[in-house]
Amino acid sequence: SDSVNVLNLSLIINLYFVLLPVRAKLSALALPVAPLVYLGMTLPVDFLEGGKQRIIQLALVCQVLCVFGLVGRVQLETKERLLFYRLATTKKELTKEKVLRVQ
Repeated sequence: SDSVNVLNLSLIINLYFVLLPVRAKLSALALPVAPLVYLGMTLPVDFLEGGKQRIIQLALVCQVLCVFGLVGRVQLETKERLLFYRLATTKKELTKEKVLRVQ
């Protein structure tokens, strides 16, 4: 049924963005792929409820899920990069202090 397809695809989208350690550059590919997969699964079928307009609307919902997932992935990567930068600069400052203490 159409509801099962939407539920499965939304679960896959959420699991992809939450659990897999995929970089945001590669995750951007999911933006067009997920709605196209849904459209590919549902457009050839004529007996689904709601007709073609509802199918396209649900494809757009999948698109929005991907956008939200990508935004979350980008925020997570930004936080990780800032943390790495802070650790690197702190390590560099500590190294300078150690060198000055030895001299």
